[in-house]
Amino acid sequence: MPIVDTLTALPISFAGIGVRESLFQVLLHDLRRAPEAVGVLIGALGFAIRLLWGLPGGAAFLWYRLPRVSKK
Repeated sequence: MPIVDTLTALPISFAGIGVRESLFQVLLHDLRRAPEAVGVLIGALGFAIRLLWGLPGGAAFLWYRLPRVSKK
C-alpha cells in the first residue's frame, strides 16, 4: 500500500484515478496471482470509500469555516 499511495500522490492524473487501479492490477497479479479484474476492483473501491468519507468531512469543513454574518 505505501507504494501505491506514494505513486498516486504524484501529479500524474486527477486524484490518481487510473494510476491506482493499474498499480493494484500489476502488483496483485505479480505478488498473489490474483485476476487482473480483482486489482482494478480493489483500486476503484478504495477510491470510492475515500470519496464517500471525504464528502461529509468536506461539507462539515465548509460549514464551520463559512464566515458568520451577525444581524443587528
